This record gives sequence, structure tokens and C-alpha cells, in this order.
Amino acid sequence: MFRTQGGDFGFPYELTGSAVGHAKKTAKELFFKGTWEKQVKPLSWLVEKFMPVPGWKEEDLAKLKETLTPAPSTSTVIPLTTSIPAPQSSQVAPTQSPNQIPIPLIIPISSPTIGCIYYTDNLPDEKILRVCQKQLKKAVAGKKIVSVSLKPIDFGENIVLPLERGYLTMFKQILAGLEALDTDIVFFCEHDVLYHPTHFDFRPSDRNVWYYDGNYWFLRASDGFAIHYNVSPLSGLCVYRDIAIKHYKERIAMVEKEGFSYRIGFEPMTHGRIQWKNQYKFEVYQASSPSIDISHGKNVTSKRWTQDKFRRKPTIWKEANIDTIPGWDNVRRLLK
Repeated sequence: MFRTQGGDFGFPYELTGSAVGHAKKTAKELFFKGTWEKQVKPLSWLVEKFMPVPGWKEEDLAKLKETLTPAPSTSTVIPLTTSIPAPQSSQVAPTQSPNQIPIPLIIPISSPTIGCIYYTDNLPDEKILRVCQKQLKKAVAGKKIVSVSLKPIDFGENIVLPLERGYLTMFKQILAGLEALDTDIVFFCEHDVLYHPTHFDFRPSDRNVWYYDGNYWFLRASDGFAIHYNVSPLSGLCVYRDIAIKHYKERIAMVEKEGFSYRIGFEPMTHGRIQWKNQYKFEVYQASSPSIDISHGKNVTSKRWTQDKFRRKPTIWKEANIDTIPGWDNVRRLLK
């Protein structure tokens, strides 16, 4: 309440959207998934004790009871009543009374590792490349980056493929990056996108689903015009690396045999035109703030800037300019 005095509510410190999102995510994992190793009783015990609780239904409680404590995804609990090596002569075995609860031995299981592949044809203006690289490095906050280019660049762990620019080359660049990366989960990153830090807060809940960030704006660099519509961009993809490797090997083999056609498309699993040997589902998520795809005249794919250019009109359509893209207040300054 003290912050509301005088009618000017505010925090006396910086609070970013990513920090708020991280706090909410941490709270959910600690209490709803039971990942705190010192937890004694599940959250369902507390809710049930004070039922009826406003906002909680019996089915909510039943669902909550399904949560394990602690969750198996973060730790394995081995009761000390199981086979444990006998103490050495210099040690004293603890005495346990019949009414004493066995003390669990918590063995942490490491969380999935996160990394990024960055692929470029080296053609955009050097200023745009530098700005996007600088923003990406800031956004990933220390996560590993493997870059795959057609000419040497000083960014991440660089791999150079001496090939001509093209769709097949892009697929080969992606595969090379996937195979060089050593993390469980991979974010696909392109050279002309300004990535927001919240984009990398996402974690896949299913290792057999391809996830696309749909909070995505397209910016026309020539005049600062920007649009947002329902889209699942390749440059917004997050997926488990092993299934991505399987797919791109299959994709490259198909293109080498039959040639590229737009029927294959660019965003894996988002349509049913191709029956892949390794078939997966896809989902679209929304980061709390958007990433920005810059149209600079040398993009691999062309952009459609009005709704009438679409064969199937988007169900979502928003327009803005370089200064009013939500979640960003510095795009003009960055590009200058």
C-alpha cells in the first residue's frame, strides 16, 4: 500500500517484462509442480485444508492432486530405507525410531540445456547484421550460439559453408548448426531479426512438438511501417534438437532428389502437404513481447504488406510504425 500513497503507484527499481515472467514461472514451478526440495506437503493439502476457497473448484483440486511432490522432472527421491552401503568403522549409523519418517535423499536431475543456431547468407547491410547480432547476444543471456555463414564472421562458434545462397543451402546451414550444437533444445535465429529477451524464456513442454513464437512483427526498414498477423515463422522456432536433425536430413534428401517447391514450405510441421517419414505436431506460443523481422530488400522471402495480398486473409492484423511496436521503445535508435 505504501507505493500507492500520493496516487503515483510505482516501483523504486527497474522491473522488466522478462523479470516478471521469470518470477511467475518460478512460482508456478515451485508451488504447482512441487519442485522445491524442502517442500513437506503438496499445495493440494493446503487448498483442501481451507476449502471452500474462492476461485477453486473441486475439479481444480483434483487436478492439483495429480502433481507429484517433488516433481520427477527435477529430482529423484530415494528413501534411505532402501539399500544403502553400510557405514565404515569410523562412522556411526543413525538410529531411526519406528515412528520416524524416512529422510529422502534428493538426487538432482539436470534441466534440458538451451542453445541457438544463427544462420546468415551475409548479404544484408553490415549495419543491420551488427545490430541484430548485438541484440541477439544480449537477448540469449549467455546461451550457446552456433553461427553458420557463407563467409567467415566473428559471432558465436562460426561454421562456414562455401555454397551459393539458396533454399537448399539454407537447409544445409540449419543442419550444420544443429549438428554442431550440443544442447537439448534449440532456438532458430536469423540474421535480420531483433529478438526480444522474453522469446528465449519459453521451454517446450513436449519433446515431440515443434513450437513457434507467434508474437512477431515485420518492419519495413525503408519507411518504418510495421505489421503483425497470425504467423508461425521459422525464425521463431524452438524445438528439441534431436528431432530437428532428423527432419532436416529428410528435408535435404527430398530437395536434392526432387528440387525445392513451395509445396514443401519453410516452417516444418505447420501444414500437411508433405507426409514426412518423421512426422510431428506443432504449436504456436506467444512470448510476452514480440521479436521484429526487418525487411531490408535482400530477404530470402518477400513480405506481403497489405491484407489483399494474402490468398487466405489473416484472422489477426495490426499495423504500427517503428516507434509504436509494442514492447520496444528503441528500434529507431538501434537501427541508426
